[in-house]
Amino acid sequence: MRPNLDDPQGYQVRLKPLYGEMFRAAYAIIGNRDLAEFVLKNAVREAYLRRREWRDRMNFREGVLAAVRLVGLTELRHIRRKGSYELDWEGFSLNCPESLGSSEQKLYAVLAKQPVQTRRLMTLRHGCGLKERQISEILNLKPAQVHEELTGCAARMERVLGKSSSYGLEKMLKRVMRAEMSRPGEDMGEMGAVLRSFERDVENVTSRRFSVGHWVGIVLGVLGALVCAVLVWLIAILLEEPAASPSAAGDIQGAISLLRMFTFGK
Repeated sequence: MRPNLDDPQGYQVRLKPLYGEMFRAAYAIIGNRDLAEFVLKNAVREAYLRRREWRDRMNFREGVLAAVRLVGLTELRHIRRKGSYELDWEGFSLNCPESLGSSEQKLYAVLAKQPVQTRRLMTLRHGCGLKERQISEILNLKPAQVHEELTGCAARMERVLGKSSSYGLEKMLKRVMRAEMSRPGEDMGEMGAVLRSFERDVENVTSRRFSVGHWVGIVLGVLGALVCAVLVWLIAILLEEPAASPSAAGDIQGAISLLRMFTFGK
């Protein structure tokens, strides 16, 4: 039985196997390990709050990754407006993940030897699913440069594979990148810190929603009680003075006016 995504505990259960991949996606976008942890904390909260909105359009992994992209790009723009910051992204282990097939291992070996910017560019494109325009913003390159580099790298990959690829270079690159981003390693932030932050954020949001809803309920309850009291008063007047004397008519008109004031505000 799958954990309930509306339950924060169930959400965390689904999130844990994706933690490495999501952290490295944030790391590739922001380029700084400490900032990547900050991005991921906010992205996890954002994905949880928008889970119902995204549920019909994407699966759980895609929803969290979409939040990482959204928060990562927003934070990157904010930081750049404030000034420069340290880039420490290297990416790629020298040890190829064992889950990859022989053709994918060849691709991994070639990618691992590429310059840092090329490795990051390929990670952003095939691991994070970013568009060329977004990659150009992250790497401070022109879109034409990003396109040229992606095309050139794909050509090198095709030469390495020859005719051994049975299901397309694009799919193979996505599989290679997902394996690279999901591998164990010490370059990931502490998962416990992200999960504890998520618990606090969800608790605060829930508390605020309860507080607002609680007061709204009180106000509506008071208004409802007043309306009921006016209705009872009106019915009592009608039952006591069926002949509708002038004084009774005045009382009825006053009651109706009071009822309008509470129900329609005028």
